[in-house]
Amino acid sequence: MGALRQANAIADGLEALPSAARTTGSAAVRAAANATSDAAVRRTTEVYNLNTDTVRQFVSVLPIGQDASSATVRLKIRAIPIEAFEPEIRMRRFRYTDSLGRTVDRLLPAVYLQRLRGRNARFLRPAFPLTQRTSGTLRQGESIRRRIDDRRDRLTRLRFFTFPRRYTRDDLLPLLEQAAADVLNVEVRAAYRRIGRRGLRELRRNQA
Repeated sequence: MGALRQANAIADGLEALPSAARTTGSAAVRAAANATSDAAVRRTTEVYNLNTDTVRQFVSVLPIGQDASSATVRLKIRAIPIEAFEPEIRMRRFRYTDSLGRTVDRLLPAVYLQRLRGRNARFLRPAFPLTQRTSGTLRQGESIRRRIDDRRDRLTRLRFFTFPRRYTRDDLLPLLEQAAADVLNVEVRAAYRRIGRRGLRELRRNQA
């Protein structure tokens, strides 16, 4: 990210100054990285119907040493279980043909999912709860399945992706750039004040 690269460049310049100044530069990098991570979690929980603990599994800041001059924030893109979205179970009437060709009309549990905040829960076919047979929020420890063949005896789990490409590229990354830049500006100004005029002149001379 551009803002983090900017932080890295500043910290590299501070490497030429005494140890206290280098520590200050590393603190600016660390603060920018942590602010970026927090912003990623906050924005994602605003957009998707996921809780903070779930989202934090997908955002990480690599360890930053006391005199480190760089930081890395990672967004891990992988599928997550549908249960993380806290689906709702509703009993619904289904009509289908069984293996003997008979028409079956039964009341069965259906899954309704709210993936995005501020949207209505939508019927998710062909998902169903493995054992729950009552309406209401999916019970803790319960799981969602779907059938994967015509014999109706083979099941598999449903999964969703947390960070679609359009969301990360057009929404999340620009916001994270700004979050890192805002914190970096505050930290670097404070670092310059602590270094003092003499240290600032040395920093400028080293960066020239």
